[in-house]
Amino acid sequence: MRPRVVLDTSVVISGLLFGGPPGLLLDLGLEGAIEVATSSNLMNELERVLHEKFPHAQQAIWDTVATLKEIAVSTIPQESVTAISVDPSDNRVLECALSAHADAIVSGDKHLLALKLFRGMPILAPQAFLAQWRLKKP
Repeated sequence: MRPRVVLDTSVVISGLLFGGPPGLLLDLGLEGAIEVATSSNLMNELERVLHEKFPHAQQAIWDTVATLKEIAVSTIPQESVTAISVDPSDNRVLECALSAHADAIVSGDKHLLALKLFRGMPILAPQAFLAQWRLKKP
């Protein structure tokens, strides 16, 4: 069974820039070994952060976002979540995970990781997710 996961923006950006476990997650998503779930809110946040950090790399940003849209399952959250008050944008990740019926949320965000579990879904750092699901590059 392929796990369905929501990758938060920090994991995607870390994977793009530095590789490591976040990069492996992106590779596994491209190969179809995991199913990546996203929402328009998460894609908009990713695009916004990439434009802020790399204003002169517009084509690369468009290509990256287009690729992620192609491989990801896009969901439309039906429920508003307010579990994290210190950084309300983190709630969009939780909303996406609920609507996607995700097996896990993979994050590098301290507010999300502090929850550890959200409505039965584990919230794990990239390396912990890979170890738990025994995933590695073939």
